[in-house]
Amino acid sequence: MNTPNVNDPALLAPKVYIRQFPDTLKPRQFQGIPGIACTSDQTLWATWYGGGNNEGPDNYIMLANCPKDGQWSEPWLIVRHDVPNVRAFDPTLWVDPQGRLWLFWAQTEVGRKLGDSQNDGDGAPDTNSIWDGRGGVWGICCENPTQQPEVWQEPHRFCHGIMMNKPTVDEAGNWLMPASIWNLKPYDPAIDESQRGPTVTICDGKTLDAQMQATPGHVPDLVFDEHHVLTMKDGRWGMWIRTLSDQRLGAVSYSSDRGKSWSDAQLCSIPCPNSRFYVGRLKSGALLLISHHITDTVRQSDNKWPARSHLTAWVSDDEGQTWLGELLIDEREQVSYPDVDIADDGTIHVIYDYQRYKDRQILYVALTEDHIRQGNTPVTINVVNQATCPLDD
Repeated sequence: MNTPNVNDPALLAPKVYIRQFPDTLKPRQFQGIPGIACTSDQTLWATWYGGGNNEGPDNYIMLANCPKDGQWSEPWLIVRHDVPNVRAFDPTLWVDPQGRLWLFWAQTEVGRKLGDSQNDGDGAPDTNSIWDGRGGVWGICCENPTQQPEVWQEPHRFCHGIMMNKPTVDEAGNWLMPASIWNLKPYDPAIDESQRGPTVTICDGKTLDAQMQATPGHVPDLVFDEHHVLTMKDGRWGMWIRTLSDQRLGAVSYSSDRGKSWSDAQLCSIPCPNSRFYVGRLKSGALLLISHHITDTVRQSDNKWPARSHLTAWVSDDEGQTWLGELLIDEREQVSYPDVDIADDGTIHVIYDYQRYKDRQILYVALTEDHIRQGNTPVTINVVNQATCPLDD
């Protein structure tokens, strides 16, 4: 963990604004990448990011909520750094075992000055406009979201990297945080190549002390990771990873020693058109997958970044080896980045985005496991939020 200092502003905490926002926030000509949580009173919480006209230094985090049987609020909490080039992005929401609500996000300084070593000649993509080679997983906690939803603790930095998917909890009560230091330029010379890529950070939920573990030895067609980590019924940990595979498949890796080492990742049965997907465990013990059905058009395309469409839900009774049900949620192009929370009653709350640069909608659907297994249940789509500021020509 690096020591905060004024010359490295991404290591300094951002501001958390509640109800009153600075007038320096840029209009949301771009927004998306949502997360969702459900607290014990059945209030739904949604987060996403936007600001400016693209992924970049104008981005900030937003939070809204919806009481049971109520309407979605406008965003009333915003996370934004004072330093203009420090970007807040890729948020996720999570209710921990104590019932506390966490809002996590990534923080990076666009254009951070790094040494030239390692940054030439290997052909890796350059993401300097959105990434600083190190990142940082930050979070704020609402201790009592059902009674004091506007009382949040000060921001805490957990580790390097990005964590855009929820932690899970192991048998010892540790948080398994799916953090990743992108193996993309610019490379931070202070971070060894062996530390780059998808991994798990083990966090003590009481002290918040966090320790990053090993990465898989090899991941085919690695891109932005966006991985999930779950405990398996046989005691192993499983890691499912986004890839750039021409076969339009995700990858999976396993650890038998609590994350100290991982198998080489192999392409698996998860459909993945180079986009984020969701994997989690249902109340029944089955696994849930929300991803994109791979159409013939996408399968036959040479495009590494095909249109994302046909957002679909599946379940697995064999720990992710095969997937059943195939319930179509939304067939339109430019639907993407699902997140899920599963309520105490088993309701599956799904959030995703649509047309990040045009309609700029954050959308929500409620499902059940039976709906998915039947595969033909009508789905009702609700709008959580839509940015309405004019778009630049």
